[in-house]
Amino acid sequence: MAPRLTTAVIGAGPAGLLFTIAGRILAMRAGADPSTWAVRLYDKRQTYSRTHRLRMAPSAYQQMQEALSDARFDAFMTFLEGCDFGPEVNLLEERLVELLHEVGGRRELCAIGNGEGETSLAAVRENLVSECEIETATPFTVVAADSVHSSVREWVRGKVSPVRRTHEQIARIRIVGEALPSRLGAADQVRLSKVLGSVLDYRLNRNGFAEVDLFLSPREFALVRDLDATPKSPVRLDSAQLGRVRAPLFRGIVEHLERGLGGARREVLLQSTFRLEHARMPKLTFARPDLSGHVFLIGDAGVSLPFQRGMSCLAHCALSLARIHVELLSSEDPEVREGAIARYDREVDTIVERELAIVQTRAQLVRTLREIVRLSALLPFPIQSWWLRAPDAEPRAGRLSLWFFLNLLLATSAFALAIGGSLLTLTHAVAWLAVPTQALGGVAYHAALAFEGGPHRLVRRIWEIQIAALFFAGVGLFVRTYATTGRVRWGPEPLWWLILAAAFVAGLYVFEGVVSRWFRRAGLRFSDEEE
Repeated sequence: MAPRLTTAVIGAGPAGLLFTIAGRILAMRAGADPSTWAVRLYDKRQTYSRTHRLRMAPSAYQQMQEALSDARFDAFMTFLEGCDFGPEVNLLEERLVELLHEVGGRRELCAIGNGEGETSLAAVRENLVSECEIETATPFTVVAADSVHSSVREWVRGKVSPVRRTHEQIARIRIVGEALPSRLGAADQVRLSKVLGSVLDYRLNRNGFAEVDLFLSPREFALVRDLDATPKSPVRLDSAQLGRVRAPLFRGIVEHLERGLGGARREVLLQSTFRLEHARMPKLTFARPDLSGHVFLIGDAGVSLPFQRGMSCLAHCALSLARIHVELLSSEDPEVREGAIARYDREVDTIVERELAIVQTRAQLVRTLREIVRLSALLPFPIQSWWLRAPDAEPRAGRLSLWFFLNLLLATSAFALAIGGSLLTLTHAVAWLAVPTQALGGVAYHAALAFEGGPHRLVRRIWEIQIAALFFAGVGLFVRTYATTGRVRWGPEPLWWLILAAAFVAGLYVFEGVVSRWFRRAGLRFSDEEE
């Protein structure tokens, strides 16, 4: 039987495989004879080793499972559930290729493009004509699933350019060694994030190493990127480098990642740096009279999304495009076919709008967490310094200085005003003078870190003790009043530690927002590192 529809799928990654598998299953469910739809899946790779793990949103694949209602796809879902929807790329593609064979599809080796040694799309169509896969009236479609560097997209897009936006910058670190934990607990995540000066994402790879993704500020990312690390040529991080590179990331790498559990040594490698950005083609369907058909972009060729939403978007788009092809297969009405083709862009717009909302929310969350981590590492408060601070590999003593005595003066003055003023039962007016005094203390503390070489242990200790003393003194005043009067007397006493902690934080931001701006205008720099 002559084909009623012929499709060339360019690229046999997850996008091309999922589209082909979903299309064949849906066509068979619709009662179509498999021979009426000629699907040729072209892959330029014989082998392609990629061992990093993906993180896939279960909901997108569960919706595809429900739409397909096929036992073979159910078995694939069992595989995904078995690896907690976090398979390595190689394993995912291997399982998809197996599923492709089960539904009657196959993959052919052919490099499609306009480069040397590559086959053009026009030549692909000519070959299909010679193989009787296309007749004059046979609708022809091309599904470009050939990655974010799609040659098919560049060939058909004309003046249409992708819209791009960077959301985050990442350094990926590989840790090799013994006794690597399968996951990090909440307290360990906090400690390690503070040491590295960044929000981090830790995962253990089954190949015997761990990967740590660090979400970096633009300044840190620029420093790390200058090391020119790539997956093929990773850069080993060691203590000597830490002494030369002034960035929070490198300050703690060796001290806290290189040291293994039980004395085992670990090797720490900077594997790569990359930006989490989305790239979206405003148009994903192109009529090509020279091919007598249409070209559809799918996967990263059309929409590339960060924060694990790329695979989710890919699955939704693959299902949408598969359904459209089944309509093209089942109808000979030109208007119905044109309507189905035009629907792909509209449906993808809806999918991308939903997925981008998730991406933007996650990006904002990362920026917020990174600022919290940065501020948390900076703060000299007891809960930060005594319980959630990672131990130093080589403790160093602090020293007395002008900054030490200035911080001591402001800390004791704020304490005296808050607690002494609270003892004056007629008014708290004196006590509230502690707030601006504490804010000045935040400015002085940040100035000490910026203008004085570390370590700053004694300066930090001043504020650790002050906040702890405010807590106990304030609660003590509250309890004493209740014990002597028998009544609860509401006032700021039990909350002085929290009120003045907020004032201290405000002082930190005042320094960064005002003083540092003055220095930048003067062409000077100050160290924003915290020891």
